[in-house]
Formats: sequence, structure tokens, C-alpha cells
Amino acid sequence: MPSPTPAAAAGLSTIDNLLSTILNSRLQRKAKSIILSSVEFLIVDFAVLQTYLQLEIQNPAITNGLRISLFVGAAYVAALALFLFVHSFVFLRVTNMKTTDRIENAYAKTNRIPLLDGILELPFPVVFRGSWWILPYVAWLACGSVIGVSSYLFWVVREELDMTALATLAAGALLLYQITSDFSEYWVHSRHREEVNGGTANSSSSASASAADASDEEASNLVGRREVSSAGFTRL
Repeated sequence: MPSPTPAAAAGLSTIDNLLSTILNSRLQRKAKSIILSSVEFLIVDFAVLQTYLQLEIQNPAITNGLRISLFVGAAYVAALALFLFVHSFVFLRVTNMKTTDRIENAYAKTNRIPLLDGILELPFPVVFRGSWWILPYVAWLACGSVIGVSSYLFWVVREELDMTALATLAAGALLLYQITSDFSEYWVHSRHREEVNGGTANSSSSASASAADASDEEASNLVGRREVSSAGFTRL
């Protein structure tokens, strides 16, 4: 992935520091990682837009299609990041939460397979369900549409693209895929979270109570074993 400019890197660092002071529970940190990856995608999307503007495309249909797909992709990611920030800040205020063993074990298996984990986790929202379980599939539909349409349109004008442009396009597609995959995991976990309080787990449907902060070294099933790196790729 192309390195961000110094200004972009400084902006990412500022956003990271700001979010760290607001989102500090494990599931909130998951949301923070996705938000930062979304900012990186917007930077890459802007770079792709600059590449597109330099192309001399004769077909107006291709020109309009590229323009629409780039703006739709940016709008989708920006809306997802805003939604995650509001949801994690407003609805996930308990600082010490864990998920059920069944869900944790399912993700522990798929997370061992980088890049393919998002595809393997596609059935999880419908398998584990919960309120608004269909939302990840709406996100996947938007992600697939943007990647599919953009890939086809840039393939049509591939002879006008150099390797740097192709690498930027690939980085954008991978980031979009990873953002959507991690949002799906976040959403499944948030549908089935439990609050840890005094050694007992209460379901999220019971009345919320303040919980003590858990140590990062605890060998419990706390949500957040997988986080997203600053480049948007999975690490265990």
C-alpha cells in the first residue's frame, strides 16, 4: 500500500489519539480500529480519484461510472465509520464485556486464516442472529457492489494505468473488504455481549451495571482478540 503523506500520517495519529480517549473498552477499541481503517480508505480513495482524473477516457459512460463508484465507496465507508463511532460510544459504555464461548470459538478458528477469514465468516450473522442481524449483509452487498463495479470499469481502461495506480486500486479494494469483514465481526459480537461483573456474566438484556476494568493479560474470552492494524490487515 502506498505510504501516506506526512500530513495524512499526522492526521491519522491525531484521530487515533482522540479516539483512544473516548473508546476504551475492548469492543470499542475494535470499532476504533475499523474507523481508522476507514480514514485510510478515504485517503486511498482520494489517490484513486487523482489517478482517474489524469486519464483521458473517451467513453462518457465509463467516465461517469468511475466517478459514481468512487464517490459511492467513499460515502459508504464514511457512513459506516460515523455509525460505528456513534454506536460504540452510545451503546457500548460498559468497559468489561465478553462474548459467548460459541461465538468466540467460531471466530478464533476463522481468524487463523488471513484474507479468507471474512469470507469464512459470512454465515455467522445468520447463524448467531440477534437484533438487526441482517445489517452485515447490507454492508457486504455495498462492499461487493463498489469493488465489482470499480474493478470492471478500471479493467476497461487498464492499458492507461501504471503499476502504482494498480497497486493503489488493489490496496483500496483490500481495505474495503477488511473494513466490511471487521464490521461484520463487530456487529455479531455486539449482538451477543455479556457484562462481566464480580465474576458472573449477565446477558446484555439485563440491567447494565458498572464493571471493573479487566486486565489485558486475563485469559478470559473477552472480545477483541483480533484487531485491525493501521494498514487495515488482520492480526491475531
